[in-house]
Amino acid sequence: MNMNEIEWRRCAEKLNRALLASGRTDHPGQETFRILSQTKPENEPVVWTLIEGLEYIRPLEQDCFNMGFNIGLMGSVLHKGWSSKDLDIVAVPANWRIGLAETTRPENVKKFLNWIRYLAREESEFYIGRWNNMTVKATYRDREGRLIDWFISYSSAEGKIL
Repeated sequence: MNMNEIEWRRCAEKLNRALLASGRTDHPGQETFRILSQTKPENEPVVWTLIEGLEYIRPLEQDCFNMGFNIGLMGSVLHKGWSSKDLDIVAVPANWRIGLAETTRPENVKKFLNWIRYLAREESEFYIGRWNNMTVKATYRDREGRLIDWFISYSSAEGKIL
C-alpha cells in the first residue's frame, strides 16, 4: 500500500485532533504529530504508518499480557512515523513480579510463538528464527501483504527456544 500526500496529511490531522481533544498542550504525542506532519520522500513508498501500527497492536495487547508479555512498536514506524518495509513489534516480559525466568521459559515462549503463528493464519508464510542469544524473531505478512516482524525476548539461561 502506497500512501499519497493527501492520505499522509489525513493521518497527521487525525492524530492532531486526538491530541487537541486530550486538552493537553504538553502531550508527548506532539512529537509524533511533528513527525507525521513532515513531508515524506516522494520516491519512497509508505507501507506502514504509526497510526496503522498502533491500530494493529492495540487489539493484541491484552492477549499478549495474558501470556506474560507486553508489546510495543520499534523500528522506523516508531522513529519516523512510517516505514517503507515492515512493522517491527517487540515483546518483553510483562509481569516482573512473576519473574523474567517464568515468563520467558522456553515452553511459554513457544506458546507465545504459536499464538503469533495463529495471527499469520493461512494468508502468509510464517518464519521463526533466532535473532540473537536472547531474542526470537517471527515474520509473516498481513492480509494486505505487508511484512510484520516480531522480536520476542527470553532468558537464555532457561534454554534455547530454537
